Amino acid sequence: MTTREWRGQRLAAIAMGLAGLCAGVLEAADDAVLQALTDALGQAPLAPAVPQRAMLLSVTQAGTRLVAVGEHGVITLSDDQGLHWRNARSGTDVTLTQVRFADAQTGWAVGHLGLVLRTDDGGQTWQRQLDGQRLAALLLDQARTSGDAKALETAQRLAAEGADKPWLDLLVEGRDQIVLVGAFNLALRSGDGGRTWQDFAAQLPNPSGFHLYGVSRVGSELLLVGEQGLMLMGTPGQGFRKLPSVYEGTFFGAVALTPRRLVVHGLRGTVFHSEDGGASWQPSKVAGATASFNTAVVLAGQRLVLGDQAGRLFLSADGGATFSALPSGGPPITGAVSLPDGGLMLSTLAGVLPVAPKQLAATQNRPS
Repeated sequence: MTTREWRGQRLAAIAMGLAGLCAGVLEAADDAVLQALTDALGQAPLAPAVPQRAMLLSVTQAGTRLVAVGEHGVITLSDDQGLHWRNARSGTDVTLTQVRFADAQTGWAVGHLGLVLRTDDGGQTWQRQLDGQRLAALLLDQARTSGDAKALETAQRLAAEGADKPWLDLLVEGRDQIVLVGAFNLALRSGDGGRTWQDFAAQLPNPSGFHLYGVSRVGSELLLVGEQGLMLMGTPGQGFRKLPSVYEGTFFGAVALTPRRLVVHGLRGTVFHSEDGGASWQPSKVAGATASFNTAVVLAGQRLVLGDQAGRLFLSADGGATFSALPSGGPPITGAVSLPDGGLMLSTLAGVLPVAPKQLAATQNRPS
């Protein structure tokens, strides 16, 4: 996929790893289109009358509050576990792809055009920490300082192409530690809550610049997954290694149930699991799954639920080796978070959708 094609992809189709959407029809775009997108960074969005019915791409918990984000900079909050929702101020019209919180007050939302937002009041208000223009300048400066000719060439190319790259996932580990991954091998980390950022893309064995769709913590290392079955494991500053190739399609996410028991999911109902920390992988048995899996959430007892583009949920109680379909169905699922009552709150392309605890009943054996 060329950069020019990426620029022309519709806002609803870029998102954070929605298989059919991200692989949708690409249209040519000119500089005027890119400029219009860039201008959206500073535009205040029109607040939707019913924010919980907007196109939402991620949902998470901030203490007892639910926070969901999506198209046109929508951020919506609920303080009663999803019964009622209200708008928050994002300050941007750019589509937001992921949201994560370190605690009840501090969190981050990321999206298109390299945008990174931070909140310190539980999602009520947000401040911009990074965007595509600042990102291009940051990458150029760090590449020049490093003396890495290849990194400098990549940074110069990204700067010339414009601030049009989306972030596709983020990992938040406390108020200071953040990792971002995105299109065209973008990879940043911060150890001070986003005040400064360090590029570690040059450390990744990803010479083709495949998109990175997911990042997860596995013990002391990170697991990154992306296009064409790409799986990378390692630590920024110490290096990354490419894991064995088991699939030629795209992976959209990874989950570590334990440091040894891992699950990756992706296109057309594809799921693999590992019982040795990623050294080897086996295909999981997922009866009746044909749509792409966009999200995963871990429940009590190491049960794992996957949500797909057909609006269906699949549950595993044996460490990801087998999954069974749950009574479900609706709009494409983009994100999920577990609730205190044992249920789920889903983000979908048609808004939020609650899942009652009784729908998550499992009859499978738990992993030994």
